[in-house]
Amino acid sequence: MRAIGIKFKPYLIEYFEYIYEIFKINPFSELLYSIETSASIFGKMNEMIQPLTEIYNFISEATLTCLNENKLADQNQFLEDFFGILFRYAKYIPSVILSSKTLQINLEVTEKAIGLEQPNVEKTLFLFLEYFIKLCSYNPQNDVEKVRFLRGLFDLSISLGSN
Repeated sequence: MRAIGIKFKPYLIEYFEYIYEIFKINPFSELLYSIETSASIFGKMNEMIQPLTEIYNFISEATLTCLNENKLADQNQFLEDFFGILFRYAKYIPSVILSSKTLQINLEVTEKAIGLEQPNVEKTLFLFLEYFIKLCSYNPQNDVEKVRFLRGLFDLSISLGSN
């Protein structure tokens, strides 16, 4: 998709429908990477926000389910790509992150991932958190709970690092 770029636009919704079906059967991390790429290519197009939001919400819910049920063959690669999605959405489509019905789910996944001691997961996790904190810092009084949660995650990561 990255090589085709914007020319893939007419096929994106149909491609997402394919992802919905395949992901329910087998949650491949490669599918996550393609969603991450989609966000960076199509995130600034108003007409693509709705399908990008829908796939984001679907993947967020499915990721938490997969983690809770230990359904992932390669959890580290999966989480790296999942936090890649969150990072790209925070960077290119922040309105989706902040208004998402799955924001709490994504923060739960984030909390589960802190302290995994997997460098690639940690890298994408903290890239996401950096952008997310920047988004929240624009007006933290609007959502004090998000800021408190992030502070708790920060404190947890510090305590895990000192052990």
